[in-house]
Amino acid sequence: MSRPEANRPAGAKRTSTLPYFRLDGGTVLREAMGRSMEEMGIYVMLMAIYWEGDCRLPSRERLIQMLGLGRGQKAAATLDRVIQEFFPDGVNAHLDQCRDDALGASRRGSENARKGHERRRQEGEISPRANSGETDPNDF
Repeated sequence: MSRPEANRPAGAKRTSTLPYFRLDGGTVLREAMGRSMEEMGIYVMLMAIYWEGDCRLPSRERLIQMLGLGRGQKAAATLDRVIQEFFPDGVNAHLDQCRDDALGASRRGSENARKGHERRRQEGEISPRANSGETDPNDF
């Protein structure tokens, strides 16, 4: 069985700390109506690029390169239409909200875990050695 890192192109980063975002099927279908498959493919790719880029799009030139659109005016015009429609001013409000929600849930989970650990430590459920960071020679 191979590790995921082995399948990643050289120099590619691991997925972000927020590896996924909510994608509402009904919304995507509604947005797809009347659009070409090329437009929708670019849209989905831009969503992933935006998400992995910490909710920012790179420059138009970099996007053309990343998407493999070449130098054709038609492909660049399609990219421009998709950006104008779904990322006005370089922003996608839905993905920004997903990011805020995920970060908030992560913070709440971390805080709850910290509180639970502190409570167990105070109640003696966690040994002083486990709390000290020392290693146990019998651990393997």
